[in-house]
Amino acid sequence: MSADTGCSSAWQDRRSETAPHLVGGLRMKMEESALRKWLEEVEAQFLQQKVWRENADVKVHELLEENSKLRAKLQVSEEVAAEAVDDFQYIMRHNKFLDAELRKLKREMHTRKRGRNKTVSDGPSDSIESESDGEIRSLKEIRRIGVSAPRIPIKRSDVDAASPANRSESFGGGPRDE
Repeated sequence: MSADTGCSSAWQDRRSETAPHLVGGLRMKMEESALRKWLEEVEAQFLQQKVWRENADVKVHELLEENSKLRAKLQVSEEVAAEAVDDFQYIMRHNKFLDAELRKLKREMHTRKRGRNKTVSDGPSDSIESESDGEIRSLKEIRRIGVSAPRIPIKRSDVDAASPANRSESFGGGPRDE
């Protein structure tokens, strides 16, 4: 072997010894740079997720407040609806009561008219016109007294007494102020 080859082999040995250090150092720097980049990306993602979570928490808080307001409105609406249903049921019961009272009055008027046709006229006060006026007055008196008052049986003598000339207190009234 020549000295030249010996030198070159020594140089190659040195190069082989130093080359891995250079390559390894470069590789470590590249890996370190890649790791730093990756770490920065992870930190950015973490910060973004933190902002998203904070925004989501704020949004959830706003939605909970809106939900509680809507629940309060719903409760008020349900109470109003329940009152409306109660009022409607009361009106329907009252309407049934009034219908029953109207049927009774119609039946009574029909019975009286039938009874009048069978009797002999006692004079001008028994004419149909004066009787119908008396009946109208008695219905007005019943309305004036009100539905809650006990039912007053109307007799023929009461109708005659209700004429303008013979006002009586038999209808719960007395002289009316007109």
